[in-house]
Amino acid sequence: MKQILLMTVMVMIAVILGCSETTSEGQRSGHGDESRWLVDFAEAKAKSAEEGKPILMEFTGSDWCPPCMALHDNVLTSDVFNQQIPEKFILLKLDSPRDKSKQTPEEIAQYKKLSAEYNVEGVPTIIVTDATGKEQHRQVGYSRSETPQEWVTKLIAAGSP
Repeated sequence: MKQILLMTVMVMIAVILGCSETTSEGQRSGHGDESRWLVDFAEAKAKSAEEGKPILMEFTGSDWCPPCMALHDNVLTSDVFNQQIPEKFILLKLDSPRDKSKQTPEEIAQYKKLSAEYNVEGVPTIIVTDATGKEQHRQVGYSRSETPQEWVTKLIAAGSP
């Protein structure tokens, strides 16, 4: 019972908090090649339908969540990730940082809506969807024991039709 309560509190905190740096194009920085990461779900779905690629949704707490920061530092900015993943996925970053000052009200509302819709119970959570938003794969958490190549290989296998 205590674990359920603790997890519920952690999810509520993650949903209430939020932010990351936003560029003039409306894309947040923080990953290897920033221009590849979108922050708008409707835009990601349209691009997914146009390019025939699934969407990789990253739910994160970029400025307060240690596993999120480790995933970012060890995998999402790695050469293997940046060379292989953008060719196969549309990248969508959904952030719930503490500092919301650089996040638009639309981004804050979108995070709340999508985290509830996809039943995100903790971060980091990676969800792969098709162009309509139908979930195909989910990874929750991050372990440093997995190399960037292993993480990328597993994700590519999960996102393949």
